[in-house]
Order: sequence, then C-alpha cells, then structure tokens
Amino acid sequence: MGAPIGNQNAAKARLWRDAIHRALAKAGREKDPDGEGLPVERGLKLVAEKFINSCIAGEAWALKDLGDRLDGRPAQAVSLTGADEGPIQIQKIERVVVNAKD
Repeated sequence: MGAPIGNQNAAKARLWRDAIHRALAKAGREKDPDGEGLPVERGLKLVAEKFINSCIAGEAWALKDLGDRLDGRPAQAVSLTGADEGPIQIQKIERVVVNAKD
C-alpha cells in the first residue's frame, strides 16, 4: 500500500540525500582534488576510511555498525508472555465495521 495523497516524506528524504551528496562532493574536492573518480565517490571513500579507522581503534559503536552492515542486524526478540510471565491467551478476536459517515 502506498503513502496517502499529499505525503511529503519521500521529498524530505531526497533533500537529506542530496545534502549528503553535496557534502561528500565538497569533501572529495577539498581533500583529494586530483584523485580518481567523481568527487562524491572520493568523499565517500574518505568517510569509509575514517569509519574503518574507528573500527581498528576498537570503537564499540563502529564495530557494532560494521557487524550490522556485514551480517545484517539481528532479529528483534519478541516476548509472548503475559503479565504473570505465562503464555499469552487470546480471549476473543472481534472485527468491527464502522461507517465513516456516522
């Protein structure tokens, strides 16, 4: 199911993506003006190198993110216990149809 008519979330995401691309291109031009590839690619390479250096330095956040990127994030645990730590028991499933005009 698509987003409702008038939803602007995709446009906001593009603004953020475009801002990141501009910043990466600027970094690529400033830090590596004679390097190979597009400025965005050079900027992204610089960011990736800093990230890997953080992993090598033993930064916990970087190591966790690296694992998530390589292996995928672990599945979220779902607890199916009730208030007394026993299994949840479904008492009733009810479907209610409501007239939107009322």
